[in-house]
Amino acid sequence: MSFNSTNHTICGFTLIELLVTSLLLSLLYIMGSSAFVAGYRSSTTQNLVHQLSLHLRHARNQAIIMRTTTTVCHSMSGKYCDGDWTNGILGFSDHNKNYQQDEHDKKLFYYKMKESSGLLTWKSFMSADSIQFNPDGRCYTHNGTLTYKSPYKDQPIYKIIINRQGRIRVKAI
Repeated sequence: MSFNSTNHTICGFTLIELLVTSLLLSLLYIMGSSAFVAGYRSSTTQNLVHQLSLHLRHARNQAIIMRTTTTVCHSMSGKYCDGDWTNGILGFSDHNKNYQQDEHDKKLFYYKMKESSGLLTWKSFMSADSIQFNPDGRCYTHNGTLTYKSPYKDQPIYKIIINRQGRIRVKAI
């Protein structure tokens, strides 16, 4: 705004112009924030699926490197195979192949899922509750799928598929 002393007029914006401008800015903010939220949800979901597949690959690689059986199971505590897959996953060397971490088994990792992570389930050909890789990297439970369903409705369902050779791939449905 400026004041012109010769004409005694005030230059500026009218109330209508200010209201239209603020309306347009608020619409842009609403559209931008919804796109940001969708991007954040997508990034969070993809990151979690990526972390799960990395941990499974790590367990397979350790089985090959250490020449021993490794087990990946659901774990709430990070010490035992307990709880369900939504709580977290535990990976360890399993020398006696009993699907439990004993005192002589080496813990490889524990990945704790966040509270609002969604639903994670495991289904395999032999109905095993855990995933085991033998020393040559093959999977004892034959074919299996770790399915992740995000708590967000706009996100796809991801399947982490493990074939009999122990190879892992991720598929979005």
